[in-house]
This record gives sequence, C-alpha cells and structure tokens, in this order.
Amino acid sequence: MSSRGDRTLTDGVVLLRPPSPTDAEDVARAVFATLPELRAYMPWASDAYDVESARQWIASVAAGAEHGFLVFEVDDPRTVVGSCGLNQLDPLNLSANLGYWIRTANTGRGLATRATRLVARFGHDDLGLHCIRISASVENVASCRVAERAGGRLDGTVRGRLLLGGRHHDARLYTLLPGEVTDDPGW
Repeated sequence: MSSRGDRTLTDGVVLLRPPSPTDAEDVARAVFATLPELRAYMPWASDAYDVESARQWIASVAAGAEHGFLVFEVDDPRTVVGSCGLNQLDPLNLSANLGYWIRTANTGRGLATRATRLVARFGHDDLGLHCIRISASVENVASCRVAERAGGRLDGTVRGRLLLGGRHHDARLYTLLPGEVTDDPGW
C-alpha cells in the first residue's frame, strides 16, 4: 500500500483533505453539533469528546494509523461538514474499513455518499486495496443507504457485531471491490 501524503480529493461538490492540527477546534465543533445523532452509532462520540479528542484523532491520521479526511463542500471549504476515511488497515490482505459521518445540518444531500465514493476510489487506486468494508448497524438506515448508493454490495448481516450505547447491534456488512464504486446517485 502506498502512502497518502497530503492528498486532496474532490468530485466538484465535496472536497476532502487530510486534517491538520489547526483543524482540531473545527472538528470538535462539528462533532458537538452532531453529537445526538453520532452518539447512537459511533462508539467514540460521547459527551466527553472535545478539542483534545479531535487532536488525538488528527495525530493518529498523521501517524498513518488511518487515512482520514475532513469533508467540506466545495463552495464552503472552511466549514467542516464531516469526515470519511479508511481504518483497520490490513496490508496483508489489502483491505480496510471505511467509515463516515456528516454534520446533521448537512445530511440528506448526498455528501456522505460522494465522500464515500472518493475515499473508496482512493483506497483502490492509490493504496492498492482490494476489499473495502463498510459496517453499519441495521438500525442506522441512513448509513446503510450511503453504502448501497456508493456501490457497496451487502455481504450479510452479522448478529451482535457492534456494541453501541451499551447495547449490541446487528450490523450489515457491505464490501466494495475494485470497479464496484458507482456514480449512480441512486436517489
């Protein structure tokens, strides 16, 4: 797998770039604005999330533990609207997990799907990944739709896979292989 560098990704509607230490306050603000929705499905999203939490995530991206990107709208490149990235990198099997979230005020407009497509293509084309997985609670209908609209194929439902809010959730597991990312908006 090759390295990311300071790669910027765009499709003309969304702009993705790796976070920098100066983004920590903006990231924390975006998470806090979306906390009621994130808390239900993202184990890291809690009332304790703060600027230091954002700094730790940014440091993990800088250290290469994951390939994380901040999501912006092209016409407003200063307001963080979410993040999307690859984690749980497995260089032996050329696979990774893809995760995403979008600020509540910006949902429902296809931004997560656009970001997911860009990051999946980056993973396949630039990192040489073969298998990109998306795992979402069966209750997180919006996230499952993002995976499907990006071209993810449902491999199945894994019972009790995710521990969220002190309760085990069944999860839908989607896979994107090279050539399967779709440009069809599906809505």
